[in-house]
Amino acid sequence: MAQNSLAPAKEDVDDVAKLLLNNNPPTGSQANSILNALPLLSNQLEETERTIHLQDRSMARLKEHRDAITLKISCYQRLLHPIRAIPDDVLRNIFQCYADEIVVETPLAFRDSLDPDHDTVWKLAQVSYLWREVALSSPSIWSDVAIRLPSTLRCGLTFERMRNRLTIHLMRAKTGPLTISLHAECKHRFAIPFIATIASHSERIVDLRLMPKRDNLSFIESMSAMTTGLLPALKRLTINLGTSARQLYPCVTGFSIAPRLCDITVVGDTSNLSFIIELPWDQIVRFRSYFDCAFAVTENPYLFLPEMTNLQELYTRRVVSYDMSDDRNTSIPFTTLHHLRKLCLQTGNGGAPAANALLGRIDLPNIQELELHVLALTDALRGFLSRHSSTIVSFLVKPLGYSMDTCTATIIGCIALLPGLRTFAAHSVSQAVINALSELESNTKMPTLIPDLRYLKLCTGLKLGDGERLVQMVKARSGTLQCIVLHADVVPTLGGAIVDQLRELMAQGLLFEDLRDCLPSSLVGLVDVEAYE
Repeated sequence: MAQNSLAPAKEDVDDVAKLLLNNNPPTGSQANSILNALPLLSNQLEETERTIHLQDRSMARLKEHRDAITLKISCYQRLLHPIRAIPDDVLRNIFQCYADEIVVETPLAFRDSLDPDHDTVWKLAQVSYLWREVALSSPSIWSDVAIRLPSTLRCGLTFERMRNRLTIHLMRAKTGPLTISLHAECKHRFAIPFIATIASHSERIVDLRLMPKRDNLSFIESMSAMTTGLLPALKRLTINLGTSARQLYPCVTGFSIAPRLCDITVVGDTSNLSFIIELPWDQIVRFRSYFDCAFAVTENPYLFLPEMTNLQELYTRRVVSYDMSDDRNTSIPFTTLHHLRKLCLQTGNGGAPAANALLGRIDLPNIQELELHVLALTDALRGFLSRHSSTIVSFLVKPLGYSMDTCTATIIGCIALLPGLRTFAAHSVSQAVINALSELESNTKMPTLIPDLRYLKLCTGLKLGDGERLVQMVKARSGTLQCIVLHADVVPTLGGAIVDQLRELMAQGLLFEDLRDCLPSSLVGLVDVEAYE
Protein backbone atom coordinates (compact mmCIF):
# COMPACT_ATOMS: atom_id res chain seq x y z
CA MET A 1 0.00 0.00 0.00
CA ALA A 2 1.32 3.48 -0.92
CA GLN A 3 2.70 5.55 1.88
CA ASN A 4 0.45 8.58 1.20
CA SER A 5 -2.63 6.39 1.63
CA LEU A 6 -1.72 5.62 5.21
CA ALA A 7 -0.08 8.74 6.64
CA PRO A 8 1.05 12.27 5.65
CA ALA A 9 4.38 12.46 3.86
CA LYS A 10 7.44 13.37 5.93
CA GLU A 11 7.74 16.75 4.23
CA ASP A 12 4.12 17.57 5.11
CA VAL A 13 4.85 16.84 8.74
CA ASP A 14 7.94 19.03 8.58
CA ASP A 15 5.93 21.91 7.08
CA VAL A 16 3.41 21.71 9.92
CA ALA A 17 6.24 21.68 12.44
CA LYS A 18 7.71 24.83 10.90
CA LEU A 19 4.35 26.60 11.04
CA LEU A 20 4.00 25.73 14.71
CA LEU A 21 7.31 27.44 15.42
CA ASN A 22 5.76 30.77 14.32
CA ASN A 23 3.58 32.38 16.98
CA ASN A 24 1.64 34.37 14.36
CA PRO A 25 -1.30 32.76 12.52
CA PRO A 26 -0.59 31.71 8.90
CA THR A 27 -1.49 34.25 6.24
CA GLY A 28 -1.63 34.41 2.49
CA SER A 29 -0.21 31.41 0.70
CA GLN A 30 0.37 29.50 3.95
CA ALA A 31 -3.29 29.72 4.90
CA ASN A 32 -4.42 28.69 1.42
CA SER A 33 -2.04 25.70 1.49
CA ILE A 34 -3.49 24.54 4.81
CA LEU A 35 -7.07 24.94 3.59
CA ASN A 36 -6.27 22.93 0.45
CA ALA A 37 -4.57 20.17 2.52
CA LEU A 38 -7.45 19.60 4.96
CA PRO A 39 -9.84 17.82 2.50
CA LEU A 40 -7.00 15.63 1.32
CA LEU A 41 -6.09 14.70 4.87
CA SER A 42 -9.72 13.96 5.68
CA ASN A 43 -9.90 11.59 2.72
CA GLN A 44 -6.71 9.90 3.87
CA LEU A 45 -8.16 9.51 7.38
CA GLU A 46 -11.33 7.90 6.05
CA GLU A 47 -9.30 5.55 3.87
CA THR A 48 -7.11 4.63 6.82
CA GLU A 49 -10.17 3.96 9.02
CA ARG A 50 -11.64 1.69 6.32
CA THR A 51 -8.33 -0.15 6.05
CA ILE A 52 -8.17 -0.64 9.82
CA HIS A 53 -11.75 -1.94 9.84
CA LEU A 54 -10.97 -4.38 7.03
CA GLN A 55 -7.83 -5.50 8.82
CA ASP A 56 -9.78 -6.00 12.07
CA ARG A 57 -12.36 -8.13 10.29
CA SER A 58 -9.62 -10.08 8.58
CA MET A 59 -7.83 -10.56 11.92
CA ALA A 60 -11.04 -11.77 13.57
CA ARG A 61 -11.58 -14.26 10.75
CA LEU A 62 -7.97 -15.42 11.07
CA LYS A 63 -8.41 -15.92 14.83
CA GLU A 64 -11.62 -17.87 14.28
CA HIS A 65 -9.86 -19.99 11.70
CA ARG A 66 -6.97 -20.54 14.09
CA ASP A 67 -9.34 -21.61 16.91
CA ALA A 68 -11.18 -23.97 14.54
CA ILE A 69 -7.90 -25.59 13.49
CA THR A 70 -6.81 -25.91 17.13
CA LEU A 71 -10.13 -27.50 18.06
CA LYS A 72 -9.92 -29.90 15.13
CA ILE A 73 -6.41 -30.93 16.12
CA SER A 74 -7.59 -31.49 19.70
CA CYS A 75 -10.56 -33.56 18.49
CA TYR A 76 -8.34 -35.67 16.25
CA GLN A 77 -5.92 -36.20 19.11
CA ARG A 78 -8.79 -37.30 21.36
CA LEU A 79 -10.03 -39.63 18.64
CA LEU A 80 -6.56 -41.17 18.44
CA HIS A 81 -6.12 -41.33 22.24
CA PRO A 82 -5.37 -44.89 23.37
CA ILE A 83 -8.15 -44.79 25.96
CA ARG A 84 -10.74 -44.76 23.14
CA ALA A 85 -9.40 -48.11 22.04
CA ILE A 86 -9.93 -49.66 25.47
CA PRO A 87 -12.76 -52.20 25.34
CA ASP A 88 -15.82 -51.39 27.41
CA ASP A 89 -15.20 -54.26 29.81
CA VAL A 90 -11.66 -53.04 30.55
CA LEU A 91 -12.93 -49.48 31.02
CA ARG A 92 -15.59 -50.87 33.32
CA ASN A 93 -12.90 -52.56 35.42
CA ILE A 94 -11.01 -49.26 35.62
CA PHE A 95 -14.16 -47.57 36.86
CA GLN A 96 -14.62 -50.32 39.42
CA CYS A 97 -11.09 -49.74 40.73
CA TYR A 98 -11.86 -46.06 41.20
CA ALA A 99 -15.11 -46.90 42.94
CA ASP A 100 -13.43 -49.41 45.24
CA GLU A 101 -10.69 -46.93 46.09
CA ILE A 102 -13.08 -44.38 47.53
CA VAL A 103 -14.94 -46.81 49.76
CA VAL A 104 -14.39 -45.71 53.33
CA GLU A 105 -13.49 -48.52 55.70
CA THR A 106 -13.47 -46.54 58.95
CA PRO A 107 -16.99 -46.40 60.37
CA LEU A 108 -16.42 -42.89 61.76
CA ALA A 109 -15.83 -41.18 58.40
CA PHE A 110 -17.97 -40.96 55.30
CA ARG A 111 -17.92 -39.31 51.91
CA ASP A 112 -21.11 -38.00 50.29
CA SER A 113 -22.55 -39.91 47.34
CA LEU A 114 -25.30 -37.32 46.96
CA ASP A 115 -22.86 -34.57 45.97
CA PRO A 116 -22.22 -34.95 42.20
CA ASP A 117 -19.53 -32.26 42.32
CA HIS A 118 -17.33 -34.21 44.71
CA ASP A 119 -18.28 -37.87 44.31
CA THR A 120 -15.99 -39.82 41.97
CA VAL A 121 -18.70 -42.09 40.57
CA TRP A 122 -20.88 -39.18 39.47
CA LYS A 123 -17.86 -37.51 37.85
CA LEU A 124 -17.07 -40.64 35.84
CA ALA A 125 -20.53 -40.44 34.32
CA GLN A 126 -20.00 -36.83 33.25
CA VAL A 127 -16.71 -37.01 31.34
CA SER A 128 -18.03 -38.09 27.94
CA TYR A 129 -20.88 -39.91 26.26
CA LEU A 130 -18.85 -43.14 26.13
CA TRP A 131 -17.90 -42.93 29.78
CA ARG A 132 -21.47 -42.15 30.73
CA GLU A 133 -22.73 -45.20 28.82
CA VAL A 134 -20.15 -47.43 30.48
CA ALA A 135 -20.81 -45.95 33.93
CA LEU A 136 -24.59 -46.34 33.64
CA SER A 137 -24.17 -49.92 32.43
CA SER A 138 -21.94 -50.78 35.44
CA PRO A 139 -24.27 -51.13 38.42
CA SER A 140 -21.47 -52.36 40.68
CA ILE A 141 -19.78 -48.94 40.79
CA TRP A 142 -23.01 -47.48 42.15
CA SER A 143 -23.43 -50.16 44.80
CA ASP A 144 -21.64 -48.25 47.59
CA VAL A 145 -23.84 -45.37 48.74
CA ALA A 146 -22.65 -42.94 51.42
CA ILE A 147 -25.32 -40.52 52.60
CA ARG A 148 -24.40 -37.48 54.66
CA LEU A 149 -27.30 -35.47 56.03
CA PRO A 150 -25.87 -32.21 57.43
CA SER A 151 -27.44 -30.14 60.15
CA THR A 152 -27.27 -27.06 57.90
CA LEU A 153 -27.84 -27.25 54.14
CA ARG A 154 -25.86 -25.28 51.58
CA CYS A 155 -27.61 -22.56 49.60
CA GLY A 156 -29.85 -24.06 46.92
CA LEU A 157 -29.71 -27.57 48.38
CA THR A 158 -32.80 -29.17 49.88
CA PHE A 159 -33.50 -32.52 51.48
CA GLU A 160 -35.93 -33.23 48.63
CA ARG A 161 -33.19 -32.77 46.01
CA MET A 162 -30.87 -34.97 48.05
CA ARG A 163 -33.53 -37.67 48.28
CA ASN A 164 -34.05 -37.53 44.49
CA ARG A 165 -30.31 -38.03 43.99
CA LEU A 166 -30.41 -40.98 46.38
CA THR A 167 -33.24 -42.53 44.34
CA ILE A 168 -31.25 -42.08 41.11
CA HIS A 169 -28.12 -43.54 42.70
CA LEU A 170 -29.97 -46.62 43.94
CA MET A 171 -31.67 -47.09 40.56
CA ARG A 172 -28.29 -47.04 38.81
CA ALA A 173 -27.15 -49.85 41.11
CA LYS A 174 -30.01 -51.88 39.58
CA THR A 175 -30.41 -55.27 41.27
CA GLY A 176 -26.88 -55.65 42.66
CA PRO A 177 -25.87 -55.83 46.33
CA LEU A 178 -25.73 -52.52 48.22
CA THR A 179 -23.47 -51.00 50.86
CA ILE A 180 -25.34 -48.21 52.63
CA SER A 181 -23.68 -45.69 54.96
CA LEU A 182 -25.96 -43.16 56.65
CA HIS A 183 -24.16 -40.36 58.47
CA ALA A 184 -26.86 -38.09 59.89
CA GLU A 185 -26.25 -34.82 61.69
CA CYS A 186 -29.78 -33.51 61.13
CA LYS A 187 -32.83 -34.08 63.30
CA HIS A 188 -34.52 -37.45 63.14
CA ARG A 189 -37.66 -36.18 61.38
CA PHE A 190 -35.62 -34.91 58.39
CA ALA A 191 -33.98 -38.31 57.95
CA ILE A 192 -37.20 -40.37 57.89
CA PRO A 193 -37.74 -39.99 54.08
CA PHE A 194 -34.16 -41.14 53.43
CA ILE A 195 -34.59 -44.13 55.74
CA ALA A 196 -37.80 -45.01 53.88
CA THR A 197 -36.02 -44.81 50.51
CA ILE A 198 -33.23 -47.05 51.78
CA ALA A 199 -35.75 -49.48 53.25
CA SER A 200 -37.41 -49.84 49.85
CA HIS A 201 -34.18 -51.49 48.64
CA SER A 202 -33.55 -53.45 51.86
CA GLU A 203 -33.55 -56.86 50.19
CA ARG A 204 -30.28 -55.92 48.42
CA ILE A 205 -28.40 -54.42 51.38
CA VAL A 206 -25.28 -56.40 52.28
CA ASP A 207 -23.49 -53.82 54.44
CA LEU A 208 -25.46 -51.29 56.53
CA ARG A 209 -23.80 -48.50 58.53
CA LEU A 210 -25.97 -46.28 60.71
CA MET A 211 -23.96 -43.41 62.15
CA PRO A 212 -26.30 -40.72 63.53
CA LYS A 213 -24.88 -37.95 65.68
CA ARG A 214 -28.07 -37.24 67.61
CA ASP A 215 -31.21 -39.21 68.53
CA ASN A 216 -29.09 -42.32 67.94
CA LEU A 217 -31.62 -44.93 68.93
CA SER A 218 -34.46 -43.15 67.12
CA PHE A 219 -32.59 -43.56 63.85
CA ILE A 220 -31.78 -47.18 64.58
CA GLU A 221 -35.35 -47.92 65.66
CA SER A 222 -36.75 -46.35 62.48
CA MET A 223 -34.47 -48.35 60.22
CA SER A 224 -35.18 -51.51 62.19
CA ALA A 225 -38.96 -51.00 62.02
CA MET A 226 -38.96 -50.34 58.27
CA THR A 227 -36.75 -53.33 57.42
CA THR A 228 -37.99 -56.01 59.83
CA GLY A 229 -37.83 -59.33 58.01
CA LEU A 230 -36.64 -57.57 54.83
CA LEU A 231 -32.87 -58.00 55.14
CA PRO A 232 -32.17 -61.42 53.63
CA ALA A 233 -28.74 -60.40 52.26
CA LEU A 234 -27.43 -58.32 55.20
CA LYS A 235 -23.99 -59.54 56.34
CA ARG A 236 -22.40 -56.53 58.07
CA LEU A 237 -24.03 -54.05 60.43
CA THR A 238 -22.39 -50.96 61.96
CA ILE A 239 -24.32 -48.91 64.51
CA ASN A 240 -23.47 -45.81 66.51
CA LEU A 241 -25.08 -45.99 69.93
CA GLY A 242 -23.36 -42.86 71.23
CA THR A 243 -23.67 -42.41 74.97
CA SER A 244 -27.45 -42.76 74.99
CA ALA A 245 -27.00 -46.49 75.51
CA ARG A 246 -26.48 -45.77 79.19
CA GLN A 247 -30.20 -45.13 79.42
CA LEU A 248 -32.87 -47.77 79.17
CA TYR A 249 -34.63 -47.90 75.82
CA PRO A 250 -37.00 -50.45 74.30
CA CYS A 251 -35.17 -53.24 72.56
CA VAL A 252 -34.65 -52.87 68.80
CA THR A 253 -35.63 -56.21 67.29
CA GLY A 254 -35.80 -55.69 63.52
CA PHE A 255 -32.21 -56.75 62.80
CA SER A 256 -32.62 -60.07 64.60
CA ILE A 257 -34.38 -61.50 61.53
CA ALA A 258 -31.34 -61.33 59.25
CA PRO A 259 -30.35 -64.87 58.31
CA ARG A 260 -26.88 -63.96 56.94
CA LEU A 261 -25.81 -61.31 59.46
CA CYS A 262 -22.38 -62.28 60.81
CA ASP A 263 -20.35 -59.08 61.26
CA ILE A 264 -21.20 -56.45 63.91
CA THR A 265 -19.42 -53.16 64.63
CA VAL A 266 -20.60 -51.01 67.53
CA VAL A 267 -19.49 -47.40 67.93
CA GLY A 268 -20.45 -46.05 71.32
CA ASP A 269 -21.21 -47.47 74.72
CA THR A 270 -21.91 -51.20 74.65
CA SER A 271 -22.98 -51.36 78.29
CA ASN A 272 -26.65 -52.16 77.66
CA LEU A 273 -26.13 -53.66 74.23
CA SER A 274 -28.23 -56.80 74.63
CA PHE A 275 -31.05 -54.85 76.23
CA ILE A 276 -31.03 -52.17 73.52
CA ILE A 277 -30.73 -54.21 70.36
CA GLU A 278 -31.63 -57.80 69.60
CA LEU A 279 -29.34 -59.50 67.09
CA PRO A 280 -28.81 -63.11 65.97
CA TRP A 281 -25.82 -63.44 68.28
CA ASP A 282 -25.29 -67.12 67.53
CA GLN A 283 -24.58 -66.16 63.89
CA ILE A 284 -21.98 -63.47 64.65
CA VAL A 285 -18.47 -64.33 63.44
CA ARG A 286 -16.83 -60.89 63.85
CA PHE A 287 -17.56 -58.37 66.61
CA ARG A 288 -15.84 -54.97 66.88
CA SER A 289 -16.37 -52.41 69.61
CA TYR A 290 -15.09 -48.84 69.24
CA PHE A 291 -15.87 -47.79 72.79
CA ASP A 292 -15.84 -49.30 76.27
CA CYS A 293 -16.23 -53.05 76.03
CA ALA A 294 -17.88 -54.36 79.18
CA PHE A 295 -17.16 -58.06 79.46
CA ALA A 296 -19.73 -60.42 80.87
CA VAL A 297 -20.68 -60.13 84.50
CA THR A 298 -23.30 -62.82 84.74
CA GLU A 299 -24.96 -61.41 87.87
CA ASN A 300 -25.68 -58.05 86.17
CA PRO A 301 -27.74 -58.39 82.96
CA TYR A 302 -27.12 -54.76 81.98
CA LEU A 303 -23.34 -54.95 81.73
CA PHE A 304 -22.24 -57.73 79.47
CA LEU A 305 -21.37 -58.84 75.99
CA PRO A 306 -23.93 -61.30 74.67
CA GLU A 307 -22.90 -64.88 74.14
CA MET A 308 -21.69 -65.45 70.58
CA THR A 309 -21.05 -69.15 70.16
CA ASN A 310 -19.53 -68.88 66.66
CA LEU A 311 -17.40 -65.76 67.19
CA GLN A 312 -14.05 -65.91 65.35
CA GLU A 313 -12.80 -62.29 65.48
CA LEU A 314 -13.10 -59.93 68.45
CA TYR A 315 -11.87 -56.33 68.45
CA THR A 316 -12.25 -54.16 71.54
CA ARG A 317 -11.13 -50.57 71.68
CA ARG A 318 -11.00 -50.45 75.45
CA VAL A 319 -11.49 -53.05 78.14
CA VAL A 320 -13.51 -52.08 81.18
CA SER A 321 -13.18 -54.08 84.37
CA TYR A 322 -16.12 -54.73 86.66
CA ASP A 323 -14.56 -56.25 89.77
CA MET A 324 -12.49 -58.73 87.79
CA SER A 325 -11.00 -60.08 91.03
CA ASP A 326 -14.35 -61.50 92.05
CA ASP A 327 -14.28 -65.23 91.32
CA ARG A 328 -18.00 -65.17 90.66
CA ASN A 329 -17.40 -63.02 87.56
CA THR A 330 -16.27 -64.53 84.30
CA SER A 331 -14.31 -62.28 81.96
CA ILE A 332 -16.34 -63.33 78.97
CA PRO A 333 -18.40 -66.46 78.29
CA PHE A 334 -16.06 -69.28 77.31
CA THR A 335 -18.55 -70.47 74.74
CA THR A 336 -18.09 -67.12 73.00
CA LEU A 337 -14.32 -67.59 72.76
CA HIS A 338 -14.15 -71.25 71.86
CA HIS A 339 -13.95 -70.59 68.10
CA LEU A 340 -12.06 -67.28 68.34
CA ARG A 341 -9.26 -67.01 65.78
CA LYS A 342 -8.41 -63.29 66.00
CA LEU A 343 -8.29 -61.06 69.09
CA CYS A 344 -7.56 -57.34 69.11
CA LEU A 345 -7.28 -55.98 72.63
CA GLN A 346 -6.74 -52.32 73.49
CA THR A 347 -6.54 -51.31 77.11
CA GLY A 348 -6.90 -47.54 76.85
CA ASN A 349 -5.66 -45.27 79.62
CA GLY A 350 -5.59 -47.11 82.90
CA GLY A 351 -7.12 -50.23 81.41
CA ALA A 352 -4.10 -52.49 81.77
CA PRO A 353 -5.35 -54.23 84.94
CA ALA A 354 -8.60 -55.18 83.21
CA ALA A 355 -6.75 -56.43 80.14
CA ASN A 356 -4.31 -58.42 82.25
CA ALA A 357 -7.17 -59.92 84.23
CA LEU A 358 -8.88 -60.88 81.00
CA LEU A 359 -5.75 -62.45 79.49
CA GLY A 360 -5.08 -64.27 82.73
CA ARG A 361 -8.49 -65.93 82.70
CA ILE A 362 -9.21 -66.86 79.10
CA ASP A 363 -8.01 -69.74 76.98
CA LEU A 364 -8.42 -69.54 73.21
CA PRO A 365 -7.68 -72.96 71.73
CA ASN A 366 -8.05 -71.75 68.12
CA ILE A 367 -6.40 -68.31 68.36
CA GLN A 368 -4.15 -67.51 65.38
CA GLU A 369 -3.99 -63.69 65.13
CA LEU A 370 -3.28 -61.43 68.09
CA GLU A 371 -3.29 -57.62 68.13
CA LEU A 372 -2.31 -55.94 71.39
CA HIS A 373 -2.31 -52.24 72.27
CA VAL A 374 -0.40 -52.85 75.48
CA LEU A 375 3.37 -53.22 75.81
CA ALA A 376 3.89 -54.14 79.46
CA LEU A 377 4.99 -57.78 79.56
CA THR A 378 3.05 -58.82 82.65
CA ASP A 379 2.79 -62.32 84.04
CA ALA A 380 -0.73 -62.51 82.63
CA LEU A 381 0.44 -61.65 79.11
CA ARG A 382 3.44 -63.95 79.39
CA GLY A 383 1.20 -66.79 80.52
CA PHE A 384 -1.29 -66.14 77.74
CA LEU A 385 1.43 -66.16 75.04
CA SER A 386 3.00 -69.29 76.50
CA ARG A 387 -0.31 -71.13 76.54
CA HIS A 388 -1.05 -70.21 72.92
CA SER A 389 2.45 -70.22 71.42
CA SER A 390 1.66 -73.22 69.23
CA THR A 391 -1.31 -71.57 67.50
CA ILE A 392 -0.46 -67.83 67.19
CA VAL A 393 1.05 -67.10 63.77
CA SER A 394 0.26 -63.36 63.46
CA PHE A 395 1.11 -60.66 66.00
CA LEU A 396 0.56 -56.88 65.83
CA VAL A 397 1.68 -54.55 68.58
CA LYS A 398 0.95 -50.86 69.25
CA PRO A 399 2.47 -48.71 72.03
CA LEU A 400 0.72 -46.84 74.79
CA GLY A 401 3.33 -44.32 75.86
CA TYR A 402 6.04 -46.64 77.17
CA SER A 403 9.74 -45.83 76.84
CA MET A 404 11.81 -47.29 74.01
CA ASP A 405 13.64 -49.59 76.44
CA THR A 406 10.30 -50.90 77.72
CA CYS A 407 9.04 -51.36 74.17
CA THR A 408 12.15 -53.27 73.14
CA ALA A 409 12.09 -55.49 76.21
CA THR A 410 8.39 -56.21 75.80
CA ILE A 411 8.70 -57.02 72.09
CA ILE A 412 11.66 -59.30 72.74
CA GLY A 413 9.75 -61.02 75.51
CA CYS A 414 6.61 -61.43 73.43
CA ILE A 415 8.12 -62.74 70.22
CA ALA A 416 10.49 -65.01 72.11
CA LEU A 417 7.38 -66.82 73.34
CA LEU A 418 5.98 -67.21 69.80
CA PRO A 419 8.38 -69.43 67.83
CA GLY A 420 5.82 -70.15 65.12
CA LEU A 421 5.19 -66.48 64.28
CA ARG A 422 4.93 -65.77 60.55
CA THR A 423 3.38 -62.30 60.37
CA PHE A 424 4.59 -59.44 62.56
CA ALA A 425 3.43 -55.81 62.43
CA ALA A 426 4.38 -52.84 64.59
CA HIS A 427 2.93 -49.35 64.77
CA SER A 428 5.08 -46.45 66.05
CA VAL A 429 7.68 -48.79 67.54
CA SER A 430 9.62 -49.85 64.45
CA GLN A 431 12.93 -49.00 66.11
CA ALA A 432 12.09 -51.25 69.04
CA VAL A 433 11.26 -54.03 66.59
CA ILE A 434 14.61 -53.71 64.84
CA ASN A 435 16.37 -53.61 68.20
CA ALA A 436 14.53 -56.74 69.24
CA LEU A 437 15.29 -58.64 66.04
CA SER A 438 18.92 -57.60 65.61
CA GLU A 439 20.70 -56.89 68.89
CA LEU A 440 20.06 -60.22 70.56
CA GLU A 441 20.89 -62.11 67.39
CA SER A 442 24.41 -60.67 67.49
CA ASN A 443 24.86 -62.87 70.54
CA THR A 444 25.58 -66.35 69.17
CA LYS A 445 24.21 -67.91 72.33
CA MET A 446 20.74 -66.61 71.52
CA PRO A 447 18.56 -68.40 68.96
CA THR A 448 17.18 -66.44 66.02
CA LEU A 449 13.95 -64.75 67.00
CA ILE A 450 10.95 -65.60 64.80
CA PRO A 451 12.91 -67.98 62.54
CA ASP A 452 9.85 -68.61 60.34
CA LEU A 453 8.98 -64.92 59.85
CA ARG A 454 7.38 -64.36 56.43
CA TYR A 455 5.62 -61.00 56.63
CA LEU A 456 6.92 -57.91 58.42
CA LYS A 457 5.12 -54.57 58.58
CA LEU A 458 6.80 -51.45 59.98
CA CYS A 459 5.08 -48.12 60.52
CA THR A 460 6.42 -44.99 62.20
CA GLY A 461 9.06 -44.96 64.90
CA LEU A 462 12.33 -45.35 62.96
CA LYS A 463 15.26 -42.98 63.35
CA LEU A 464 18.27 -42.18 61.19
CA GLY A 465 20.78 -44.98 61.49
CA ASP A 466 18.22 -47.76 61.90
CA GLY A 467 18.34 -48.62 58.21
CA GLU A 468 21.57 -50.62 58.33
CA ARG A 469 20.24 -52.70 61.22
CA LEU A 470 17.05 -53.34 59.26
CA VAL A 471 19.06 -54.52 56.26
CA GLN A 472 21.05 -56.92 58.44
CA MET A 473 17.86 -58.24 60.01
CA VAL A 474 16.42 -58.91 56.54
CA LYS A 475 19.60 -60.65 55.39
CA ALA A 476 19.43 -62.95 58.41
CA ARG A 477 15.96 -64.09 57.27
CA SER A 478 16.53 -64.21 53.53
CA GLY A 479 15.40 -67.83 53.41
CA THR A 480 11.93 -67.27 54.86
CA LEU A 481 10.99 -63.57 54.70
CA GLN A 482 8.63 -63.05 51.78
CA CYS A 483 7.22 -59.57 52.25
CA ILE A 484 8.09 -56.31 54.00
CA VAL A 485 5.52 -53.54 54.16
CA LEU A 486 6.88 -50.08 54.92
CA HIS A 487 4.57 -47.25 55.79
CA ALA A 488 5.44 -44.25 53.65
CA ASP A 489 6.31 -42.21 56.75
CA VAL A 490 9.23 -44.59 57.32
CA VAL A 491 10.73 -44.20 53.84
CA PRO A 492 12.16 -40.65 54.21
CA THR A 493 13.79 -41.68 57.48
CA LEU A 494 15.45 -44.72 55.93
CA GLY A 495 16.70 -42.87 52.86
CA GLY A 496 16.86 -43.92 49.24
CA ALA A 497 20.06 -45.98 49.61
CA ILE A 498 18.55 -48.24 52.29
CA VAL A 499 15.34 -48.61 50.28
CA ASP A 500 17.41 -49.64 47.26
CA GLN A 501 19.18 -52.30 49.33
CA LEU A 502 15.88 -53.61 50.66
CA ARG A 503 14.47 -53.69 47.15
CA GLU A 504 17.40 -55.78 45.96
CA LEU A 505 17.04 -58.17 48.90
CA MET A 506 13.26 -58.52 48.67
CA ALA A 507 12.80 -58.35 44.88
CA GLN A 508 9.00 -58.19 44.50
CA GLY A 509 8.36 -58.50 48.22
CA LEU A 510 8.96 -54.87 49.23
CA LEU A 511 5.66 -53.02 49.42
CA PHE A 512 4.67 -49.50 50.42
CA GLU A 513 1.57 -47.96 51.95
CA ASP A 514 0.21 -44.50 51.08
CA LEU A 515 2.80 -44.20 48.32
CA ARG A 516 1.06 -41.47 46.35
CA ASP A 517 0.89 -39.13 49.32
CA CYS A 518 4.16 -39.71 51.11
CA LEU A 519 6.78 -41.51 49.01
CA PRO A 520 9.68 -39.30 47.81
CA SER A 521 9.41 -38.38 44.13
CA SER A 522 12.77 -40.03 43.44
CA LEU A 523 11.24 -43.41 44.29
CA VAL A 524 7.91 -43.06 42.49
CA GLY A 525 7.69 -45.55 39.64
CA LEU A 526 10.63 -47.61 40.89
CA VAL A 527 8.75 -49.79 43.35
CA ASP A 528 5.69 -51.97 43.37
CA VAL A 529 2.78 -50.30 45.10
CA GLU A 530 0.44 -52.45 47.13
CA ALA A 531 -0.99 -52.28 50.62
CA TYR A 532 -0.60 -55.51 52.57
CA GLU A 533 -3.13 -56.13 55.25
